[in-house]
Amino acid sequence: TRAGLMQCEGSEEEDYQNEITNPRVVDRYKMAGDLTNRIMIAVLEYIKPGMNVCEICQYGDNLILEQVKLVLKKVKDKGIAFPTCVSINNCAGHFSPLPEDKAVIVNAGDIIKVDLGIHLEGYPTTATHTWIVGQTEPCTGKPADAIC
Repeated sequence: TRAGLMQCEGSEEEDYQNEITNPRVVDRYKMAGDLTNRIMIAVLEYIKPGMNVCEICQYGDNLILEQVKLVLKKVKDKGIAFPTCVSINNCAGHFSPLPEDKAVIVNAGDIIKVDLGIHLEGYPTTATHTWIVGQTEPCTGKPADAIC
């Protein structure tokens, strides 16, 4: 041991099973990444001015749980790797209120950051997207300076 820590010893086969050189590991990451991106798009399309952030977060988490059930049906170790978070304007990130918290409402023109992540057999992927609520035209000026 070094510095009082025990060294983990495993066979080369055990080490290979979790390395990125293993095609199965790559497949899990690709599958999880594709699913994460599809869920992110669905969450962004769901968001409308006047919605409660808690409702959006619950929608994202429920969508993750529903969608992971549809892949790798024999695998039980899958689900939320990073809970859905919606952070508004000057809140930098990771805001995911509880249902009993005071309602936080998104308004048209708010700059929001949406974070979420899934895992398949412990292989996690996450995504984050910055969005202007209700914006249909390309972003310019100060809001563009803040998010680009």
